[in-house]
Amino acid sequence: MSVTPWPLPHRRLVESRPVPSTSSSSGNDSLEALLTREFDCRWPEHKAGLDAVHRYALLPSGKLLRPHLLARSALAVGGSLTAVLPAAVGFEATHTGSLLHDDIIDRDALRRGRPSVHAVFGQEMAIVAGNALFFTWFATLAECAGYGIPPGRIVRALEIQAAAGQQICRGAALELFLVGDLGASLETYLPPTMPHAARTSPSAPARGNASETPSGSPKPPSSSAPSPPDGT
Repeated sequence: MSVTPWPLPHRRLVESRPVPSTSSSSGNDSLEALLTREFDCRWPEHKAGLDAVHRYALLPSGKLLRPHLLARSALAVGGSLTAVLPAAVGFEATHTGSLLHDDIIDRDALRRGRPSVHAVFGQEMAIVAGNALFFTWFATLAECAGYGIPPGRIVRALEIQAAAGQQICRGAALELFLVGDLGASLETYLPPTMPHAARTSPSAPARGNASETPSGSPKPPSSSAPSPPDGT
């Protein structure tokens, strides 16, 4: 049985949109407008429930750095914006999901100058909404196959994103474990948490070789700091 990753009306909307120029600031503006419109189409204003929470989290958008980099990387090697636009949307969605969880952990009441998602909808809903946004990445990446992206490149992008996501979680877990440990060394803190601070690098399923994971692996905690518990 075939499964459609996303409702077909969204795909028809994507296919009808112009491809912005890559050589001017107006191209950046066009791409930002295209991405914002895509969010608006996938999470329309009239929706309720989980979709309403996602719309609140995603719109108005932030800098859109990750989808910009993903889309520009694809275009730079001759790829199709239409083919990778779903992945660009999903990449921003998974980043936003991490922000929902970060705001709960950090007890931040504000995000982008307005009440954070958990402050408006409650912590339980923010956790669920963040989880769902993580899965949006998988759905939108699979959607790229319908636009001609080879399955092997999609699998490679999944591998990279999965590895980066695990690094993020390990860094976040170490941050929590080191709370109150004023004697922790800089070497203990920085290597594991650098992926957390930088989030992920775009792994666009564009033409050409997929992006590689960051070189080198995080150093283990030094002997001066306690080791994180198993399962982090």
